[in-house]
Amino acid sequence: MSTCRILVVDDDRDTARSLARLLARDGHVVQLAYSGLEAVDQARQHPPDVVLLDIGLPGLNGYHVAERLRREESCRDCSIIAISGYCREADQRRTREAGLDGFLSKPISYDGLMSLLSG
Repeated sequence: MSTCRILVVDDDRDTARSLARLLARDGHVVQLAYSGLEAVDQARQHPPDVVLLDIGLPGLNGYHVAERLRREESCRDCSIIAISGYCREADQRRTREAGLDGFLSKPISYDGLMSLLSG
């Protein structure tokens, strides 16, 4: 797998930092955002290849973040993967409708994440 620019978005700072450390260990360049608005701003400043996006963000939730990112020139072609504790079929359908490219349930499987990043 080649090196990716990855934006990790999660309001749980410990979770975001832990995931960022694992990804950086594998050679990826990782940016962090802890809110939806911060994620949109980070994507404008540092266009990512991949966005790992928590859905249950306060304020601007992950669905709205994905919709905004898809309107940004810097993210039109990036891969947006939902990471969520909301795991019902309706939740997964909503992620597809919002323009997300993949879905991982919390707690995420690192092997599952690597598989999505490789694909």
